[in-house]
Amino acid sequence: MGLFLRSRLATALIWITFVVFLVVVAWRLVSACAMGPLWPEFIRALGPQFCRNQQVQQADQAAAQIRSKEDANAQLERAVAAKVGACEKSCPIPERRTEVPGLVLPPEPSPEIKKVEETARERGAKDGKLVVMLWWEGSSDLDLEILCGGRKISPAKAAANSSEVVGRGPAICGDGQLDLDANGPGRPLVNNPIEHIAWRSDIPQTPLQVRVWPSRGASGKEQDYAIRIKTDNAELVCRSTVKFHGSNIDGYGHDVVSFEYGKPLPTSCTPERFRVFSCAGTGNCRLK
Repeated sequence: MGLFLRSRLATALIWITFVVFLVVVAWRLVSACAMGPLWPEFIRALGPQFCRNQQVQQADQAAAQIRSKEDANAQLERAVAAKVGACEKSCPIPERRTEVPGLVLPPEPSPEIKKVEETARERGAKDGKLVVMLWWEGSSDLDLEILCGGRKISPAKAAANSSEVVGRGPAICGDGQLDLDANGPGRPLVNNPIEHIAWRSDIPQTPLQVRVWPSRGASGKEQDYAIRIKTDNAELVCRSTVKFHGSNIDGYGHDVVSFEYGKPLPTSCTPERFRVFSCAGTGNCRLK
């Protein structure tokens, strides 16, 4: 009897060990992932309902984030495309000027100045590092002059009793040259006259005085004019009025503005009048 009892206890212990082993193995397997729907509800309630593989979870999270960002980018692209489509009709892109680092571009000229420049080129005007241009309307005659350290670029000749060096250039004031003279003696009359002085490279480092001389016009008539000074990276436009002299009428010209190449141009023009009257048999005279 004692042997039989010991045998039954040994058998029971073996089965208990086997069952415990199966339970442990099953729990380890179940812990690796969720329990499927084939298991009864009360059993699935005891086990986990998610996979515990961290790498799989991280990969799923990363994929979800990527999809979210792709959806956001797609929405932004559609919004930008819609705005571009609307802008092409309502807000055309303006013309852009080429920009070079370190290069200061001159201001864009006005339509009026563009037209005057085009006409000047058609008549033979040359471009340069420094350009002074005078224009007006009508068939009267104005003279553009540059005073340059005791010398003068001018279409007029020096007075007989003057020691001033006068000429159209070059070699009067650097390589500056009067290449357009309008409505002067012996020249055809035009109603859109332009006078033009340009320096290609040799520009004296001395103050340059810009002068407008009323040479020929109706006695006592006032004449509007415009002057443009253009350097490599700046411009100054001056507008004013001079008056022609007559036998009993004194006129006046203008010393328009003084500047020095290489230094900032003045911010405005301050024309100073000088008196012009008739000298018997000698043409226009200036009274200082």
